[in-house]
Amino acid sequence: MACHVRENSAASFHDYANETELSLSLSRFRQKENVVCQKCGQFHEPYGTHLYDYHQAIDDDLTCLICLQPLVNPVDTRCGHTFCSRCLKNYLKMKQMCPVDRSPLTLADLQQSSILVRR
Repeated sequence: MACHVRENSAASFHDYANETELSLSLSRFRQKENVVCQKCGQFHEPYGTHLYDYHQAIDDDLTCLICLQPLVNPVDTRCGHTFCSRCLKNYLKMKQMCPVDRSPLTLADLQQSSILVRR
């Protein structure tokens, strides 16, 4: 492990304190931030539990067409497609249309899904 030697001056101590504070702030931010998990493909706390730990194939009707993972908090579009709520809401921030058939779509058009999904 490398050891860094700093000058013993007020300016270098101040720089070190600012770097340390910035590093701690960034670390706290990353811990709070929800990120896409590489294991389960869903958003959750970096060290949180996985939403799914499945080993069998999932029926296509229960798969989100955006993230290609099992549906989480599914919502239906008025054109009949079902997506994870978070996936579709993020998509609609960029484009105001259905990702499948490109029909016009807004957040107000979404309904809680009629598909029953249990863990």
